[in-house]
Amino acid sequence: MYKYTQICIAISSIILLFKLGKEQNLYFLIGMHTMFLIITYIITHLMEILCPNLKIQKGKDSLKTLFSEYLTGFFPIIIWNSQLITLLTSDYSRSIMNINYAPTDSTLFYLFQIIIQQFSHDIYVFAVHKYILHSKYFWFMHKTHHIKTPSLMTAFTLSVWENAIQSIDLIITANIFGMHNDALMASLTFATMVGLYSHIGYELFPSWWSKCVWTNWYINTSYHDLHHSNGNCNYGYILTCYDKLTGSYKSV
Repeated sequence: MYKYTQICIAISSIILLFKLGKEQNLYFLIGMHTMFLIITYIITHLMEILCPNLKIQKGKDSLKTLFSEYLTGFFPIIIWNSQLITLLTSDYSRSIMNINYAPTDSTLFYLFQIIIQQFSHDIYVFAVHKYILHSKYFWFMHKTHHIKTPSLMTAFTLSVWENAIQSIDLIITANIFGMHNDALMASLTFATMVGLYSHIGYELFPSWWSKCVWTNWYINTSYHDLHHSNGNCNYGYILTCYDKLTGSYKSV
């Protein structure tokens, strides 16, 4: 029932995109999602050959597993991201959203807006992740993503409901603070990169990172990988302090 609901919403979204003349957004997302599957497969196998000692959980990421994740995330990617692109590029949306499109040369202005949004997004994602998505009432939204041995593809293996819940605050804060469009795009890109890094399955940071008081405030891949394998710890998105404050931090 749940899968059929997602398919129905996806078909409705596709019809809406064609009605709005935004079908190029659909083609773009399908192409990017497919290209990412190919890139993930190449990167995964290169890392297995070049640095197998960095792999957190032993075992190979097969093409079958990656393709399964690709299919799981396909409809949610189409539904949420196509609507997001349409929202940010349509003339009507621009007229009702408090997003600044005027050119500016102030780098500090961009940086300040990105930091503010990522700080608020970090708190929001932690709270939603721990207290909503991991509750028995909303677990059905999150279980799609909760693969015990994550890969880069896992970062995009989200249900449509989780996609919306985890990301909608970025648009809300953008309107509250009157963010510049360039800063918003940079913030969305940064959020995507954090998601990819935390799911790569290989620890790229040095072994002392999570033990040093000056660096263990920022998550590493092992931190989030432990969340996938354990399930009841390390809910943080960027910072580890919220887990430490609420008793859900587990060292790696």
